[in-house]
Amino acid sequence: MSVPLRNAVRIQRALLAARQMPRLCTPVTTSAVRSASTLDDGANKTHDHSLHFKLERYFAAGMVPLIPAAYFVHGPVMDAVLTVALTLHIH
Repeated sequence: MSVPLRNAVRIQRALLAARQMPRLCTPVTTSAVRSASTLDDGANKTHDHSLHFKLERYFAAGMVPLIPAAYFVHGPVMDAVLTVALTLHIH
């Protein structure tokens, strides 16, 4: 037998042996796999954020005169008001 023919026969025997070996990946149970169920926790409901954005717009408009006022009026009260306003606006 020639060398290429021997290699072909060897590959064929290896493939046949691999097909006859028990598979390691087969599932232990043969029952059908159940599909995952989702909980209806209300996460799919749409939320209306328009009230939040409306309040944020009013708050930002109210800060427009506050920043120049803080430049001219000095004191701990104005500093506290400006600090709270900027913190709430940024958050």
